[in-house]
Amino acid sequence: MSWPPTTAEVRADLRRSSTQVTDADLQPFVDAAVQLLEDGDGTHGGIGPHRAQISVSVRRLARRANLVLPWRAAAVSRVTVNDAEAEFTFDPDESQRIVLGPFEPGRVRVEWTAPDKVPAYVERATIALAAHLWLQARPGAGGTGGDGATSPMGFAVPNRVWQLVAGYMLGSEESA
Repeated sequence: MSWPPTTAEVRADLRRSSTQVTDADLQPFVDAAVQLLEDGDGTHGGIGPHRAQISVSVRRLARRANLVLPWRAAAVSRVTVNDAEAEFTFDPDESQRIVLGPFEPGRVRVEWTAPDKVPAYVERATIALAAHLWLQARPGAGGTGGDGATSPMGFAVPNRVWQLVAGYMLGSEESA
């Protein structure tokens, strides 16, 4: 398994051959599943982005600042203050804390990369969600018209997907 999952993994989960379902057919559903699990759905928190940046404003002179990333990171690639490179230290193991030295008030921007791997159960949940989305979009599935034309449909993530990622979601004890 890999992160993000491949269309071949989703195709295998669907038990379909590549002649029945192509990569081009599945890729939008894989992308949607990854984004939904990273961002959450409004009710459930997400697992956090794979690559991201965050910006915060600092309104007064700071001798030292501690920023804690809202998602887990493998590495911090760049920290800028008012678009100028800033010196920093980063602790990826425990606290996800970035320590900045003295800097002027302004916009602090942090760019980081998430770990290359996620636990197997997160990969499994993403594959299951992509397969679910593909099955829901097929003509004749719930939410499509009897004439085979796609009509608006309700959207729900299967409970088993949220159960699989519950320990890895933002704010859970395992993700800390």
